[in-house]
Order: sequence, then structure tokens, then C-alpha cells
Amino acid sequence: MHNIVLFGDSITAGVINGFPSPLFSRMIRDALGTYEIINRGGIGDQARTALTRLQIDVLSANPQVVVIFFGTNDCADPNTSPKDFQTALQTMIDKIGRQRCVLVTPGITSRDAQQATPLFATMNQYVQVVLKVGQANKIPTLNWQQVCQQYSSDKLLQADGIHYSKDAYRLLTNHLLPLIKTQLNRN
Repeated sequence: MHNIVLFGDSITAGVINGFPSPLFSRMIRDALGTYEIINRGGIGDQARTALTRLQIDVLSANPQVVVIFFGTNDCADPNTSPKDFQTALQTMIDKIGRQRCVLVTPGITSRDAQQATPLFATMNQYVQVVLKVGQANKIPTLNWQQVCQQYSSDKLLQADGIHYSKDAYRLLTNHLLPLIKTQLNRN
């Protein structure tokens, strides 16, 4: 069976009320039908730390497409710079193969979450890194932050101000599907 790997952090894992859920994976699976969706979202993970699990969680599955969706934890970590983030993304792309990658920028956090962790204010820098890496590698890239800015954070976020609501996952899936299909058609 052909498969697609969703590779990222707790947002990718579909965390609902503090626990991973199959919500995001199920939405992608329902829309594509004939593909197995393998969710490799790691709670609290960052792009540079996820490199340690790239072989076992992604490459060993021999995926047709890998959706790479990091950045929220990266921009909140004082030990991770935008350059570190860019290097980690490029390493992932080089190992996976750009023809199999789809990139997603970080999205949105509530004002309360931004005030609790001022480093979230740097999210725009990380969005720009993803866009730059996507353009340089000619990879379909979803500017998820731009999409999110069109909606109220109350509609898109759970009470913790970081993790996504079901509405946000529906919106994310709708915007992500054309990019996944583009890569599937290349393979």
C-alpha cells in the first residue's frame, strides 16, 4: 500500500485536550482514500531533535509523500535559532528527497500563549525560513500562518492557545490536500 507520512510536533500528532488523537490523520485519509496515513507527530518535538527519528519514523516507511510540519516548538526554544531550524529542514529534505516533501509553516498561537512565552513572537521568522527553504528546493509549501490570519484564534485554537481545534484541522486539511496531490502526481 502507498503511504504518506505526517512528520512534525504535537500539532501534527493531532493533540486534543492534551492527548494525541487520530483526528488530523483521519481527515487526510478520508480525503485521499487509497493511501495509508502514518502520523509521526512527536509531542514537544523540534525539527533539529526530530532528525534523530527521521530514519525509523519516516524513511523506513518508504513514503510517497512526507508532510513536514515543525516550527511552533522551535521558535519557543531559546537554544534554537532560525538558522538551526533551516539547517534541520534542509537535512530532512536532503534525506527524504525534495520530490517527496510538502512543507507547512508554523501557524498561529493565541495572544495569551505569546505573552506567556515571548519567543512565540519570533514565529514570523520561522515562517519565513520555511517559505525560503520551500522556494529554494521547489517544494510545495503551505503558508499556514497566512491562512490562519484570516480567522479568529478562538475558532482555530483549543483553550491552551497553542493546539488546534477540529475546525483548524479541517481548514489545514483542505489547504494541504492540493499540495499533497501535487507531490503524489510527481511520483
